[in-house]
Amino acid sequence: MHSGFALGGAAPGRDSAQVIHRYPQPWPQLAPALRTGLSTRSVEKITRSRQHYIRFTLPHTYRSLLAHHIEQDFSMGYGSINGFRASVASSYNWYDLQKDEETRLRLMPFCFMDANSYYEQHNTAAQAMSELLHYYHHIRKVGGLMVTVWHNDFLGANPQKAGWREVYETFLKEEIYWD
Repeated sequence: MHSGFALGGAAPGRDSAQVIHRYPQPWPQLAPALRTGLSTRSVEKITRSRQHYIRFTLPHTYRSLLAHHIEQDFSMGYGSINGFRASVASSYNWYDLQKDEETRLRLMPFCFMDANSYYEQHNTAAQAMSELLHYYHHIRKVGGLMVTVWHNDFLGANPQKAGWREVYETFLKEEIYWD
């Protein structure tokens, strides 16, 4: 299966760089045109990616990202539970085993996704905050990089997601911004 592209943004008040989210689609010939169209609408060059639903196939997906001049990918994480899929809290260059070479594609593994916490782990907002802090303090101890994934519906006014926006804001205000 091949992918199309959609544009996403950075956290409010943070790096303004855009992240591209790739969505499964049946027309591979459209992917370059979609990326070109997004690039012309964006102020910045598009160099970051995350696979929607964390769906990717090795080595095809990463080779495709490299062919489209993507420099960083944020897909290395679990789609059903929070934790360290790559077993590491730092970024690293993808190594293509079949070609026996290190590539320029930088993988940025994430350890927490709001949807995992809510839909799969059935956590409340308070439990999610506790889990976020758990990962944050462990990562901070080793000087690692904490990458999280948040979706618009958790940060909006959806009554089913009450309290989740506050978790995000509180985490950023009380933990991240003061380090």
